[in-house]
Amino acid sequence: MHAYQIPVKLTLAEVCAAALLNAADELTAAADLSEFVTALNANHRLWQILVEMAPLNRWTFPVLRDADYAITKSRKLGTGVDDDDIEVLVEINQRAARDFAPMADGFGVLNRARLACTEAQAQRLGQWLLSQIERRSHYALVAVHH
Repeated sequence: MHAYQIPVKLTLAEVCAAALLNAADELTAAADLSEFVTALNANHRLWQILVEMAPLNRWTFPVLRDADYAITKSRKLGTGVDDDDIEVLVEINQRAARDFAPMADGFGVLNRARLACTEAQAQRLGQWLLSQIERRSHYALVAVHH
């Protein structure tokens, strides 16, 4: 008897939710300055992509105020960012993740994203999720315009 692996499939909304949750986890797990700056940079890039893609995909979220805060605080490379700012960034990411996938269990979506990343033989989950968001948003736009 052979065991067959069923590929993990995630919607674009679930990929966005997983990326937000992963970025929040990386912010809280950073053990040193280098990891912290890397996590802030990744969070900044994620929010830039989400804000850019939102109107193109007719998303009514993320909330602009939250997006502005996340982009502004993440852009600082740790300068002037304190623990309270990080807590707010994590809360914003978690709230936005729920907006993208309101019916999904956040932990389950993130685990499925980890499995999909492993199936794709990608090195880093955060980078893979960003590439998926960019690629899928692009394809969705091309399909709409053709």
